[in-house]
Amino acid sequence: MILAKDAELYIRHVTPITESSTVYLRMDIRRMPHGKRGFLISAHTYLVQALSTARTLFDYDTQDDLRGRNTVLDDHHRYDDDSSDLLNEQFHKKKLQLAGMLNWISALGRVDITYATRKLARYNAVPPVVHWEAAKHVFGYLKKHPKLALPVDPTPLKSEPGVPIELKNYDAELALFKSLYPDSTEDRDLNTIPSMKTGIVLTLYVDATWASELNRHSVTGYIIYFGSTPIAWYSGKQSQVEGSTYASEFCALRKTIEALRGSRYTLRSFGIEVDAPNVVYCDNRSVCSNTEIANSFLKKLYSPHTHT
Repeated sequence: MILAKDAELYIRHVTPITESSTVYLRMDIRRMPHGKRGFLISAHTYLVQALSTARTLFDYDTQDDLRGRNTVLDDHHRYDDDSSDLLNEQFHKKKLQLAGMLNWISALGRVDITYATRKLARYNAVPPVVHWEAAKHVFGYLKKHPKLALPVDPTPLKSEPGVPIELKNYDAELALFKSLYPDSTEDRDLNTIPSMKTGIVLTLYVDATWASELNRHSVTGYIIYFGSTPIAWYSGKQSQVEGSTYASEFCALRKTIEALRGSRYTLRSFGIEVDAPNVVYCDNRSVCSNTEIANSFLKKLYSPHTHT
């Protein structure tokens, strides 16, 4: 990541970038087409090498043996079913190598395979046979869609047509929050360098499933934007089993806010001031209300169950 008053001029000096791709740390970087400002980053060069390695690990003779796929995973399979047969030692080592390559491809900008990569990484100690087939499916998807790229775009992200939580008196709500949490402050490094850029707004999208895993765990997913550039993304199983959609969504929002605080701290360390409030998009109105309205509370009724 390069931050400077004229970052484009600096990066042009370090590694010349044209409309054709330039590879830097196994990441493809090229200019936006049609004279637009910004760059596109992708994992295409590394992906071509990874596909060649994957065909060898799968014992395929030609590249045509790895079938292209339209989806990242097959919806008809349960990849968290631990009743499946386990891979032997030889295939276990191959599976670990495949999972490592997928993890790096995801880190290079392939947000679309993040969930599949996390799911395949859960059973690295004793992977089931179904994960071997899942790895084939993911690499088949990457074979069919090898050139997807992420934009590095400094322009503000377009606002979504969502319905914001209506606060009758923002100043009163803020004062009430301060009275409830008088010691709440944002972490700041006193030795940060002087700010080079201000007015930065981080935008975050967060969502969660409810009891979607075989063991009834939920899955958290989020993506953080710096301007119109994705800078952090995550998809992973929640550590506890929640009893409602509200609870799983609330846990997802909490984890996301922790990541967002870390991003704000890191950007300040790079000399970028981020004092403006973040923009958070969440599709559960109850969660949004309970986090923005200080005196809001959730009324839950539990029905007793008798087990025989």
